[in-house]
Amino acid sequence: MILKLLVIFILFISPGFANDWGFDGGNVGWQASAGVVLKQSDGVLNIKTTGESSYVVSPQYEYIDTDNYSVVEIRMKLNRAYQESRLFFLPFGFENFDRGLSLSFATAGMNKFRRYFIDMKNHPYWQGSVRHLLLTLPSNCEVEIDYIKLHPPGFWYSLRSAWQEFLFFRMPNLGTCFIISPITINFKPVNQYIYLMAIALFLVSISYFLISQKGGFQKALFVTVVFIFAIWFVLSLRSLYDDYRVLHNDFSRFYGKSLDEKHIAETGRDYYQFLKWTREKLGGRKEITLHVPGIVRWAPTDFLKMKGPYYLVPNATREDAKYHIVYDDKRPEGKFKLFAEFRPGAYILERTE
Repeated sequence: MILKLLVIFILFISPGFANDWGFDGGNVGWQASAGVVLKQSDGVLNIKTTGESSYVVSPQYEYIDTDNYSVVEIRMKLNRAYQESRLFFLPFGFENFDRGLSLSFATAGMNKFRRYFIDMKNHPYWQGSVRHLLLTLPSNCEVEIDYIKLHPPGFWYSLRSAWQEFLFFRMPNLGTCFIISPITINFKPVNQYIYLMAIALFLVSISYFLISQKGGFQKALFVTVVFIFAIWFVLSLRSLYDDYRVLHNDFSRFYGKSLDEKHIAETGRDYYQFLKWTREKLGGRKEITLHVPGIVRWAPTDFLKMKGPYYLVPNATREDAKYHIVYDDKRPEGKFKLFAEFRPGAYILERTE
């Protein structure tokens, strides 16, 4: 009996899970970062940001079942545009919000309410249960949030998210080879849907022209080819726009800088200097094992693991090598001696067994 009462009490005081955060009755547990003015009025959450790294974060212990909810809808307005707002999430098993646990989206600055759809299923870590959400905001900006909703997986919501992404400039993913991720609907590239639409159009067209008049096959083929080329033309224009923005951003970031300064800008000063120091300390070609965290705050998932071997050439990476390179990660098990130390938490071990 006592145990049952205790369970009921815990359920009563727990914030539980809400799939719809409206702000008619207050901020419903959402909090803001330091330096951000947050207040509720007229059914909306009013936010005024100052410096960088401004954000609002959901209440603790909001258990989100990712199988039942995968699309986040945010209705808000801003007084200035922001190319890279980010929605962070914190799954069980992770302690901190990191850049590798987020998806970006662009916001308009027309000072009008707009709805933004973020398809979280596009992220590999959106699985199991999620307990926090965090929304980054532009600096020196006035924001009003009407509501934040979670929707179940569905083609309509994925389509809305994909259309929003289509109009959003996509920066290349950080990695050894920089790529621009394709727009997807339910994990499938948009091009795949275009091919299916082209096939369907061809079948419908050929049926129509065959029934109505002669020369149906040629006319159906012509209509389908025109349709495909029209879609490809639009996609090509969008890709050219992305390429132009990449070129513009790279020019402003890298023009006039040395090669080392460019590497630091892309890799992070501390990590790049550690890799450079490691290569000098090892001298020549060695077989190494790299130990780095899978997720860091400033880079996508597995970025350090991908980037490390690139800068450690001519050293070759393999499992259980003689030399183990550790950067802010757990010390490997086994018998090792300290070969060299860059700083606490970043060092080279030499196997002794």
